[in-house]
Amino acid sequence: YDASGNPKWYVASSCTMPPGTTGSTGTCNGSLYEVNGPAFFGTAFNPSLVNIVSAGTLQVNFQNADAATMTYTVAGQTRTVAITRQSVGTGTASLSVDYTDLWWNPDESGWGMAIAQQSGNMFLAWYVYDSAGKATWYVASNCAVSGSGWSGTLYGTKGPAFGPTFDPSQVQVFPAGTVSLNFTDANNGTLSYTVNGVSASKTITRQLF
Repeated sequence: YDASGNPKWYVASSCTMPPGTTGSTGTCNGSLYEVNGPAFFGTAFNPSLVNIVSAGTLQVNFQNADAATMTYTVAGQTRTVAITRQSVGTGTASLSVDYTDLWWNPDESGWGMAIAQQSGNMFLAWYVYDSAGKATWYVASNCAVSGSGWSGTLYGTKGPAFGPTFDPSQVQVFPAGTVSLNFTDANNGTLSYTVNGVSASKTITRQLF
C-alpha cells in the first residue's frame, strides 16, 4: 500500500533460479519494477501508455515446497519476510484442467492476473490501473468453480503504508463489484467484470515466461 493506504503493486518479471536447481529448495533473484499505465476501467486500454521503472531488487529463498523467505530492497528500504503457500481450497479437484498461472491479453500488455486453483476453488489477484494511471489491484477469493469457469465478488482493499513493519489490523476490505471467468480451453478464456458500475469483458490467455 502507498502512503495514502491505497493498493499498489510491483513485479519481478525474471526472478531466476541457479542453473541445475532441483527439488523444493532454492533461491531466485531478480529486479523489481514499478509500473504506471492508462486508466483501465471505462475506456480502451492503450499499452503504449504503460511506463515501467526500476524499483529495487527481490530474492525469494525456498526452504521447501510450502515455505520461503522474501527479501526486498525498495526505495532504500530492505526487509526480509517469511512467506508460506496460501491455501484457497481443500478436497477433490472438480476441474480436469489446472488454471493456476499468470494470465493476460497480449494486445493489452501492462495488466493481467494471477490465478491460484485448489480443488474446487479459485483465488484471483487482478493487477490494473486506477483513473489516475496508478497501479492498483483487486482480489476475488474463495470462488466456487461451476462448469468451465467461476464467478464471485470482487474486493478492493486499503491498508498500512509500505514500510519496515506491517499492521494487519489496518487492512480494510470492501466489495468493489463482480467478476467471472469462462474458459474456452486450457489456455484461453474470457474475463467479465463489473467494477464501480463499469461493466466489460476481456479475452485472456496464459502468459508464457
